[in-house]
Amino acid sequence: MSDPAIAIDRLRYAYRPGRPVLRDLSLAVPAGAVMGFLGPNGAGKTTLMHLLNGFMPPDAGAVQVLGCEPWRERVAVQRRLAFVPEHPPAYPWLTVAAFLAFYRRVCPGWDEAAAQRRLDEAAIPMNQPCGALSRGQQGLVSLAVALGRPAEVLLLDDPTLGLDVLARRRLYTAVVEELAARAVTILFATHLPAEVEGVLTHAAFVAGGRIVAAGALEDLKGEAAAAGRSAALEDIALHHWGGDHAA
Repeated sequence: MSDPAIAIDRLRYAYRPGRPVLRDLSLAVPAGAVMGFLGPNGAGKTTLMHLLNGFMPPDAGAVQVLGCEPWRERVAVQRRLAFVPEHPPAYPWLTVAAFLAFYRRVCPGWDEAAAQRRLDEAAIPMNQPCGALSRGQQGLVSLAVALGRPAEVLLLDDPTLGLDVLARRRLYTAVVEELAARAVTILFATHLPAEVEGVLTHAAFVAGGRIVAAGALEDLKGEAAAAGRSAALEDIALHHWGGDHAA
């Protein structure tokens, strides 16, 4: 068995003393998996994404991305990782074309065709300032940049909230199909399980800052069905989050 692309062991993090956001969270993301990190708002999804990026150190526990500690080896991790945040980067004065040109200069192995293809499919105007784009369009620009990088791991923090449901599903399917050919590991944080059910191979459910269930999607669905519960991902999520769910 190969080492996981992402390995997290008893991770703890608090923005304020005595009020931890993540509590002894442990998770292994297999290499090449498309894993959903599924939790309600405030569950710590974005905090985990920031820790995986090396934006801040954990209070306790261990985090590894491709065998490296993000906080201690941030440069090495960033060379092999792409991140699409919930809130697109604030470069409102740059045109889309200038935004891509910046990454073309600073990213070795930049794939111009992959980035441009995603922008063309979404009909994003290249000469428009990023600040003049809609929320959904800004998310698509960030995603295009991520696809242009030769990353081995892609972190998605629900970046396309400004798009309608159908557009998001089509986009996610296209992205996963494209990256599957490159064996890219994807960790997808969202509070909307139904929208990503068709693209995931694995899922992890977080509640109260802890992983309450995780595994291959097929196994999780099988366990739900064997227990007489709905095997729809949203209902499985609600069950593990402690909310009302279908029988």
